[in-house]
Amino acid sequence: MHAEGGMSVTDLQELIDKRIPDNRTQLETSHANLMDVADYCEDNYLKERYQEKALAESKQYAIQSLASVAYQINKMAADLLDMLELQTEKVNSLTSQVQYVAQVVDINKEKMARREIGALTINKTLHKQPKIIAPSVQ
Repeated sequence: MHAEGGMSVTDLQELIDKRIPDNRTQLETSHANLMDVADYCEDNYLKERYQEKALAESKQYAIQSLASVAYQINKMAADLLDMLELQTEKVNSLTSQVQYVAQVVDINKEKMARREIGALTINKTLHKQPKIIAPSVQ
């Protein structure tokens, strides 16, 4: 992030190339870990002599695991929002640049059209007619 609070193009590249894929990998790892925890809890519950103790332990594992996954999802969502914001800023910037170029093109077209119109005009020379003189009476 910049000191002003905005994000740069390098931040966008880091989000796309590193942070978002890392977040996804962490979520996939958490998925596998949740499956392992579920299997352990099920086996422990069936083998444990005191099933209430096994149930309490399973609840703790479930709470910790789900809290971890919720944090990872939140982190991933924040990074995705940052990425979308940066891409929106980039699209808006490109839109402004395209509009500017379009205006310059329109101005140049207008200038060319005026030149062509000017080239088609012909200067008229006005021939002065001699004044009408009344005939002299003789």
